[in-house]
Amino acid sequence: MHRNERGSFVYYTCDRLPVRHAFTTKFGGVSRGDCESLNLGFNRGDERENVYENYRLMAEGLGMDEKRITMTRQIHDTQISVVTEDKAGMGLHQPMAWESDAIVTALPETPLCGFYADCVVTLFYDPATRTAGVAHAGWRGTVNGMAKATVEKMQAEFGTDPADLLAAIGPSISKRSFEVDE
Repeated sequence: MHRNERGSFVYYTCDRLPVRHAFTTKFGGVSRGDCESLNLGFNRGDERENVYENYRLMAEGLGMDEKRITMTRQIHDTQISVVTEDKAGMGLHQPMAWESDAIVTALPETPLCGFYADCVVTLFYDPATRTAGVAHAGWRGTVNGMAKATVEKMQAEFGTDPADLLAAIGPSISKRSFEVDE
């Protein structure tokens, strides 16, 4: 992972992925108080205008079209949604219609947004089909095979060969800091 800074916007990237991507941090936004600075969650008690401005700042910092940022309401399951042109921008500029823990797409210039804190986020990219995905997995999703399900969805939808697939696992809580039972 490499730390990147664009003004006060701080994010990490992985050399393994040859496409624009970012693991954001809390730095570089306008939110105040408990949600200070780059809060990207609408359900944290932050002012909606601040969250929209944070997305605008992130998009500007990464050189992407904010109107195409697409997300899902994560539910700690293994449901996967496919982003088509009519769904680009869902969750930010279109009402949220999905409840799933991964989204995949074949659309170019369509940023996929996944949320994580102590959970694991995995980014997928297939250079052969130029398709991408983002998957969120807490312990339930990990036990139930979220990453495998995402790969299988990309195979079924886009013809991805798992041998061509590149993946990067984002920052997450460590085993020392998180206890679960068997």
